[in-house]
Amino acid sequence: MTLATIQWGVATDAADGTATFLHVLKAPAGKTLKIGKAADGSVFTGASLLVSGKPLGLKADEAGYLITLLEDVAWDKLDTVIRLQK
Repeated sequence: MTLATIQWGVATDAADGTATFLHVLKAPAGKTLKIGKAADGSVFTGASLLVSGKPLGLKADEAGYLITLLEDVAWDKLDTVIRLQK
């Protein structure tokens, strides 16, 4: 996998299974990132930035989730890390 072939980034799971971390390497044009449902069937209940702990909008739909940055937050140029609470 190369940066050119990924849609937005990669996801990793916490060792204790309590969270999933999204590494957004290619930010969307706007403030909202669309992701699919978790392959393992996990349901996410909250989203926040890992670095600052600032909350993010999280909305489930039939295809997966919409994660929205709040007004005072911007995508990091290199790697925005989002913590999804299970």
